[in-house]
Amino acid sequence: AHRHSNARKSALLQIALQIPEAAHPYAANARQRAPVHTAAELIFRLVQAIRPRCALVVAPTFAEYEQALNGCSCRVEYHLLKEEQDFVLDDSVLEKIHPHTGIVFLCNPNNPTGQLVDQKLLERILVRCSSCGALLVVDECFRDFLEDCDGNSMKGWVEEFPNLLILRAFTKHFAMAGLRLGYCLCANPPLLER
Repeated sequence: AHRHSNARKSALLQIALQIPEAAHPYAANARQRAPVHTAAELIFRLVQAIRPRCALVVAPTFAEYEQALNGCSCRVEYHLLKEEQDFVLDDSVLEKIHPHTGIVFLCNPNNPTGQLVDQKLLERILVRCSSCGALLVVDECFRDFLEDCDGNSMKGWVEEFPNLLILRAFTKHFAMAGLRLGYCLCANPPLLER
């Protein structure tokens, strides 16, 4: 089974490295790309690799973050999005990121609300995570459906912040539900090796 897993990982890596830059403009170079079977698989593998003791998740959001965190006995803290604010993330999330936070998951645009996180707030969250030693995972799997899909992506911050990991998927945009190929962008080689 281990040999099969390594063969699949190697095959996925070869596929990702051969996809032209136009198909995945978020990766500056091959060292920043880590292909996986699905973006959801990457969430579970990432959590198992770093095994955070405490995590921050906004709610409502994609259920896989919490499921992966619960699988490694992580204490999950929540930042509740308010209906009266149209489920828009605001500055109050910054107070929830503290030195014990190991990982923060954000979905941008959020699933299921469809709301985008303000670019300046994303930057403040990234800096706060960096100062607290937390990994910021920004799930951009639905970004390709936006009118301006590059508008407030975190791709420009990957090189500068090794505590940033961006999740992407080909499945949704290219209507490849049967193939299910995802990848991440991250400039932290030790994390990618795990």
